[in-house]
Amino acid sequence: MTEFPAAPDPRWTPIQRLRDAALDDLGLAISLWDGHSAEGPVRGRRIEEKAIQKCLQDAYASIEQAMLRMLAYAGDPKPVGGNWHEDLLVMATNASRGRPAFARHLHAELDELRRFRHVAVHGYIGFKLMRAAPAVHAGRRLLAGLPAAFDAFGRDFGLLPPSA
Repeated sequence: MTEFPAAPDPRWTPIQRLRDAALDDLGLAISLWDGHSAEGPVRGRRIEEKAIQKCLQDAYASIEQAMLRMLAYAGDPKPVGGNWHEDLLVMATNASRGRPAFARHLHAELDELRRFRHVAVHGYIGFKLMRAAPAVHAGRRLLAGLPAAFDAFGRDFGLLPPSA
């Protein structure tokens, strides 16, 4: 008789959906970045700039929502105050009593995307596309590393069955 692996914990589904949304947005931002041209109609260039800005912002927002769920599942407090975005990243990438660290090796890349998110949200009127370059480069590394980081967290926290 063949044994099938245990099904994922139902709490994994929202994290997986947020992960997939973040990866989709990162992929789209990188594709737009790679295809962006300084030539052509000004309006078309501006649409591309805004799309890149929004995709990077949305990617990090999805990652943040996943990190908030990770903390909540472990009973860890939600960070509060003016620096809560930064505090959330620090908390999530470090283990707590009830939870493993998430993507510790990608902290610098996540932090770059977090900083860009701040610029995108608060400096949208004066946004210049070249300001996104560091976030796009971090996004490339995140696109490559986040799937394994999410899966490792899921397994270590018991939301996913152990790998074979």
